[in-house]
Amino acid sequence: MVKKNEKIFDVSKGNPYGDGRYYDYQEVNTWMPQVVEERGNHILLSIYHAVARRLVSHVTAKPGQRWLDIGCGTAISTLELLLQNPELIVLAIDEEEGMLGVAKYKFHKQDGTNILTEADDPRLLQYWELFRAKSESFVDQVRFHLGSFQDFEIAKSESFDGAIANQSLHWMDPAEAFKKLGELLKPGSSIVWNTASHFYNNATFPSAEFALRYNDFFGFVLDELAKSGIVTTDYKTLATPPHNLNSIKTISSKQGFETEQVATHLCTTDLQVFISQYIPALVKQLVAEEVDEAELEAKVQSAIAAAISKPGSLQDRTHKYDVNTIFISTKK
Repeated sequence: MVKKNEKIFDVSKGNPYGDGRYYDYQEVNTWMPQVVEERGNHILLSIYHAVARRLVSHVTAKPGQRWLDIGCGTAISTLELLLQNPELIVLAIDEEEGMLGVAKYKFHKQDGTNILTEADDPRLLQYWELFRAKSESFVDQVRFHLGSFQDFEIAKSESFDGAIANQSLHWMDPAEAFKKLGELLKPGSSIVWNTASHFYNNATFPSAEFALRYNDFFGFVLDELAKSGIVTTDYKTLATPPHNLNSIKTISSKQGFETEQVATHLCTTDLQVFISQYIPALVKQLVAEEVDEAELEAKVQSAIAAAISKPGSLQDRTHKYDVNTIFISTKK
């Protein structure tokens, strides 16, 4: 448990050693899922590392097994899988060339010439160096594959003993994803995967009650857009997440998998990130008429600025999470 006035080393901004600042006690305990103890110090992880670490904590694997990391991104989950299971053989797959390039550099698979010339944040470079130090002993245990998971083909004799999918399976058609998993995994093996509140409506933490996309601030922005002539629907009409536990169990069962929900974590999302990155994308979903994209972007930014100054626009303390749910699906 974090104590009052304890020094928390913040690695959430890419600084591997942390700035050692003193965080407000209540603030830190709100973030407790991201705070871990390492070498006697409490460390505040980035949300990406925290989610990957929680996911992999549910993996049950044996030394020498072959595992698949689906949608590995920049290999955060790949390294976490190996740190917790150091004798695995891992194939990490992603269809985004830029992310996979970073992953290969972080695992000493390429020299990073193009990546390093574009990186101008010393904290990011420092983070990469720490990552490379941790990954160095696993270089020969990892192979990266550029391409779509759903187009990936292997011989049956090369099937995998297990898989993880960190925030990736929910971007696919679940029936097709489980069908492909049935081809790639051995009988009795499992995939440990997680999803977010745009895809899965958690019965305990329903998206409409907790998810940041339903934050009242979004409503203030839409009210301002209505004044500027942009016709939108109410933010609370955003589509209900398409899946719940029953639908996931039904879909996976039809493809030969038994699925259980094993954990749920409320991930506090930075409101500034929500405002700058997510609101423009969500507005596009709700615009009821064709609008020039550049014009829409300008009006969204103007509406955000006006909404921020409105009394009470930033007071929603309930809708501030992404609801991260973890599942284990086992091939029958």
